Amino acid sequence: MPTNSRNDPISVRRRQPKGLLKSLLAVGWGAAVVVASAGWAYFIFWIIWRFVWPLFA
Repeated sequence: MPTNSRNDPISVRRRQPKGLLKSLLAVGWGAAVVVASAGWAYFIFWIIWRFVWPLFA
């Protein structure tokens, strides 16, 4: 029985760019969440260091 390249799951998966697009979108969203959380953490730390810390120091 000859192997049909059109029904081969590897070649079909390689021919469809949707999976790559979805993984790139997921990586982009993950990076955006990491950057946003890091930005918020730095913002809160800066406010505490600038305004709250002199009250106790």
